[in-house]
Amino acid sequence: MEHHQGRTSYTYTNENNDPLTTVTRIALHDGGKTIETKHSRLAGADKRHVFYRLCDLRFASTVIIVEGEKKAEALANYLKSNELSGTVVTTARGGANGAKRVELAPLIRTNANGQGVKIILWRDADRGGEEWERRLYKRLSSEYARADLVLNIHFVRPPAKFDNGWDCEDALSDPEIDVNKLIDDAINERQWKTLHDLTNEAPEGAIADEIIDRFGNIIRTENGFYRWSRDLVWEATPDGLIQRAVADRLGAGATGRKLTSLMTLIKAKAFEPWPFSDANPNRVFVKNCDLVFTHNPEAGWTYEEREPDPEAYPLSRIGAVSNIELDRNLLGEPSRFLGMLRRCWAGDADVGDKIRLLQQFFGACLLPHTKIPGILICFGKSHSGKSTLIDILEGFLGGPKNVSHVAIDDLGHRFRPEALVGKLANLMRELPKSQLIPDATIKLMADGVVMQVEGKGRNPYDAAITAKHAYATNFPPVFRDTTPAMARRLFVLTFNNVIPEADADSDFARSITADIVEMAKLLRWALDVLVRLLNA
Repeated sequence: MEHHQGRTSYTYTNENNDPLTTVTRIALHDGGKTIETKHSRLAGADKRHVFYRLCDLRFASTVIIVEGEKKAEALANYLKSNELSGTVVTTARGGANGAKRVELAPLIRTNANGQGVKIILWRDADRGGEEWERRLYKRLSSEYARADLVLNIHFVRPPAKFDNGWDCEDALSDPEIDVNKLIDDAINERQWKTLHDLTNEAPEGAIADEIIDRFGNIIRTENGFYRWSRDLVWEATPDGLIQRAVADRLGAGATGRKLTSLMTLIKAKAFEPWPFSDANPNRVFVKNCDLVFTHNPEAGWTYEEREPDPEAYPLSRIGAVSNIELDRNLLGEPSRFLGMLRRCWAGDADVGDKIRLLQQFFGACLLPHTKIPGILICFGKSHSGKSTLIDILEGFLGGPKNVSHVAIDDLGHRFRPEALVGKLANLMRELPKSQLIPDATIKLMADGVVMQVEGKGRNPYDAAITAKHAYATNFPPVFRDTTPAMARRLFVLTFNNVIPEADADSDFARSITADIVEMAKLLRWALDVLVRLLNA
């Protein structure tokens, strides 16, 4: 553990004490906190979700598992000061999600007396803690049964007088509480099952866990199931796919009632409140890494490369489809792209300004929350390069997986805004003549505020729509809102030159987005301006 100016870091290691992951807890001025997770280069090969203090677990006769590194350190220091040897305090990063993914192998063994290691779970007294405890118990019970060992597990219960949210740090700071006695009085498995009315639990619970494990890293939100995919993003997964797996598992015994019961149980077990909004507002997701933007008084805003992290909850990743990778050693501008722009704007006195504005917009598409305007209007004559620019932007951002195509007049529709959730941009190559823009809705979206969205046949939920907007039009768009508040959210680029048919290349957008080197240069071009703007 390291502590420096409001930042406390905790390092997870492998069995040889080589660092894998560092979790940094940052204290905010308002009393809150934020968490940063950084993976070492070694973690690229060793992707396990390991326990904290992994090296110490092999020697422990008793293991206490708590929620969070700070609590683990506090309780470990208490045990050390009281000279209680043989007990190791550990945790798994990621809360209830961590309980679902952490590697349990170090705990599946016997101690020197041939008995199972004594495991004590000390949860927080809240709903999340209950889910964390239940998930760990289920997994431990299953693994011990598979290894033909007897599980020796106990559960610390908070004193009855304490309200929701009480945890082990509260116990350590309360002089009236005897922490040793609290641990000694931890209830056993039979008592825990009786408390939770699980003594005669139906087999559906085990089947539900089996189905969840089969799909790997999966969560259920208000908007449906999401699965961590090979493209290193959380991908929407249809309920029908889960239901088919349940039906296959039940075989001839499948009935409508059993299917419904199991699907309800799976949804409850995998449920996570919508985790994607503002999960990592200062993170850009590209094919080969996560780019994390951080600020310090001396260097200003900079970014560093980290291993892709599912706990950052990306819904889109640049280059996942188009193979664009960040290459810091790649020099030079995206010459083909800039050459096209200079041809489109040949003779315009403000061609340099237009290219700089467009560079800012490309940068704005990468990061969810910036002070850069989030609406681009490309206005001008037919065959002037507007649609080609929109097509290149779509290819750069990763195609249909990362962008939406909702008509601007549909943004006020009850169900249509949901299509923008998790997307990098909403793009349209044409706007109808005299199209009236829904000013209020598009301003909210451009600002990336949390708003209520709804899918057809599903309950409404809150999500931040951070997609930028780019539209091409031959006619001036009509805004009812003519105030500066609207103007400062807009980029308006005029296209005055018609490209002669003999010089037009209808395949240019496809060829440039297939040029991996050009796209990598375009990514650097966008990132460079993003850093400059953040430091302005």
